[in-house]
Amino acid sequence: APSQQVPAAAAAAGTQAAPPTGASKALEGAAPQNPFDVPRPTWQQILIVPLGSPVFVCCLLLLGPVLYYGHRADLRFEAENARLREERLASRRRRRSEQGGADVDA
Repeated sequence: APSQQVPAAAAAAGTQAAPPTGASKALEGAAPQNPFDVPRPTWQQILIVPLGSPVFVCCLLLLGPVLYYGHRADLRFEAENARLREERLASRRRRRSEQGGADVDA
């Protein structure tokens, strides 16, 4: 194939022919076009796109009541734990007084 042969002047100088134009652009630092390259989403797209999802909107609406009732349950359990702690301490005091202070460690 004549296009693959090195010209006589270039062969005499010990250099090869100039690369094709697409390769010269790649060598110059310009990125070659990739047909499979997918552009990265912008921060606006990342923040706004989930708002259109019905699942995201439902979860967002349910988050408030879940946090509210969870906090109420925590307060209720905390009060119950305090009441049970007082009952345990009172029963320990009764046992100690019934034993007359003997063998307190048991």
